[in-house]
Amino acid sequence: MNDFAGVNPQRVRQLADKLKELADTLEREAPTVKRKFDAWHGTINQSLLLQQVTQVRTDASDMSKRADEALNLLHSPRFTDPNDPHKDWINIPWDVTRINTATEAQQEALDLKKAMYNPKDPTSRATSQEVSQSLADHQGDPAYRQA
Repeated sequence: MNDFAGVNPQRVRQLADKLKELADTLEREAPTVKRKFDAWHGTINQSLLLQQVTQVRTDASDMSKRADEALNLLHSPRFTDPNDPHKDWINIPWDVTRINTATEAQQEALDLKKAMYNPKDPTSRATSQEVSQSLADHQGDPAYRQA
């Protein structure tokens, strides 16, 4: 996936949230679907449904990390050539293992510190919410937590 695609970081966050909702719904409803198919003597393999729960949950986690990275890059200062036609382009890796979560955590800490020092700034509340969501997304990430 090396093609350019323009995205709004908030929309990526919404997609990640919807994927989490889908995983929760699949997990909650899968036993009912399996029970009904069994009652109807359905021939569809129900183990695939349970595999999809795991896959969608993984996809949601990965999309959350991409959303966090996109929001972090949106708020961080960048030095570009003003004449560059691509100065607003940022690369968000599809492979989330390439995202440096320690750097992301440090930048978010600075963003949160600025928001706390300037609570009347209209962007402070949004920054606090974004950092809060990022903390939730990185609960199992030791590099992020240590930074």
